[in-house]
Amino acid sequence: MSRIFSVLTAISLLLTLPAVQAAEKIGLVLMHGKLGTPTSASIHALASHLEGNGILVETPEMPWSKSRQFDRSNEEAMQEIDAAAKKLRARGATKVVIGGHSMGAAAALIYSSRHPADGLVLLALGHSPQSKTSQKRFGASVARARDMVAAGKGNDKDAFDDFDASKTPPAFRVTTTARNYLSYFDPDGIANTLTAAGKIPASLPVLWVEGANENPGLRSYGQTVYGAIGSSVTKHAVVKAGHLTVPRESGDEMLAWLRGLKK
Repeated sequence: MSRIFSVLTAISLLLTLPAVQAAEKIGLVLMHGKLGTPTSASIHALASHLEGNGILVETPEMPWSKSRQFDRSNEEAMQEIDAAAKKLRARGATKVVIGGHSMGAAAALIYSSRHPADGLVLLALGHSPQSKTSQKRFGASVARARDMVAAGKGNDKDAFDDFDASKTPPAFRVTTTARNYLSYFDPDGIANTLTAAGKIPASLPVLWVEGANENPGLRSYGQTVYGAIGSSVTKHAVVKAGHLTVPRESGDEMLAWLRGLKK
């Protein structure tokens, strides 16, 4: 009788083992910054490091990539993030973290303020349409885009102002529809990261990583938004990096934090 009991116990343990393993599977949606791609050196290095250590990673090409030029609205970008999260679930992830670099971090923040997530990672948080600097820089284009939408021309394309500190010169123009442009640059719209920060659930784990050599303006903005995040489970880390290299230098910090979510 005891032998039969032992066999039944062993079978029971074998049947429950996959469930235990699945419960510890962490997935990460990792988004590149403006003008970047999933294969950009810093993002690719981070994704490879995490995947090599057991984290499931999806790195979708987002509408703000160099080749896409805001070909979809911010609202549609949220749907693309959702699709990437579903891919991770299909691959076996039972916890899905949403993260990104620079503009990708802003998108991760906005998504997590509107959709369920198991964690939020902000790497060198960028893009601040609500800031005074951004409103001065993009104000004329935002006003023109609003006028086009009001006139029923929201789906018409035009050239609008954009800015990226990694470009030479940093100021440039992007060609997209007025409606799409507004969705990313209107300070009163979905892209307002301060508004999104205040809507982050109190129980959502948040990791913010900034570079010690970050642009002072971006660093100050990141601190302001981070301070407005509604979560009570936050962690702040500083790595030896500039804006573009924060993802590459964040591997060990992120891995330890992600593994901590299993507990």
